[in-house]
Amino acid sequence: MTFKRASHALAATLAIALSFVLSSQAQATPGDVLVSNAGNIERIAPDGTASVFVSTGTSRQLGLAFDAGGNLYAANIGTSTIQRFALDGTASVFASTGTNGPIGLAFDADGNLFAAINMGNAIDRFTRSGTVAVFASTGLNGPSGLAFDASGNLYVSNNADNTIERFTPGGIGSVFASIGLNAPIGLAFDASGNLYAANDGDSTVERFTPDGSASLFASLDLGGLAGLAFDGNGTLFVVSPDANNIVRVAPNGTSSVFASTGLSAPLFPAFEPQRAAVPEPASAVMLMIGLAGVRWIRRGTVRRRPCGGS
Repeated sequence: MTFKRASHALAATLAIALSFVLSSQAQATPGDVLVSNAGNIERIAPDGTASVFVSTGTSRQLGLAFDAGGNLYAANIGTSTIQRFALDGTASVFASTGTNGPIGLAFDADGNLFAAINMGNAIDRFTRSGTVAVFASTGLNGPSGLAFDASGNLYVSNNADNTIERFTPGGIGSVFASIGLNAPIGLAFDASGNLYAANDGDSTVERFTPDGSASLFASLDLGGLAGLAFDGNGTLFVVSPDANNIVRVAPNGTSSVFASTGLSAPLFPAFEPQRAAVPEPASAVMLMIGLAGVRWIRRGTVRRRPCGGS
């Protein structure tokens, strides 16, 4: 085989290999859901398989939220702290002041963390460095769940008086909803901007349109409900601490049990965000070899090109 033909064959082989490597790294898979559990934080794969993400002993983690870097934050009501867990589960204390009974957590678009201070009837805001300030302290009665809409307004479920309060980015509050609620806890928005509330009092999920109109989305005979979270496909995941399970509710309202093994009084869920794909070591080496091979072929072809006229 001539050098030119060999070069073409090698280039074609490398092109196929490189295409496979690059395309395989571009494949995205749904994130795992993490849920605060008695004694640990459980990680549940898309197929419902559960494993312990981190053991917390007697500490009781409640609200969970991921930052943009994939670090998990957990509200610890037992120690009145907020803990941060790295991707490998390594724990550190993010905040220990201004957290008298934190429950729900949520990040705004700027990376500030908001915490529902249930015992203090307040919402605290933490900068990325952990500096705390009171964001709101009026219109709150047993604040529990938090959720931001696309405009940056913060919604808070008042578990003690069956209302949902809405706060502008500047902290101005108003009642968003006061019907269809029975000891609400978890809040979550769908892709269309509708707000969903988990009623712990009657095991139902209420849906609110952006103007506050309410309708029953799902009635679940589970004894009580806590946190809510949507996956990327628009399916709502509802946590029941009384039934020790997580129920998956399709957009049409039909429900099925997603996970129950390994769960003990679970409370709040959070979906692990997708991160940019990092090539596996073997794939990275293959990519480097491929690029070097293509350069070698081109250089060899240039060397053998006759000098002078054609």
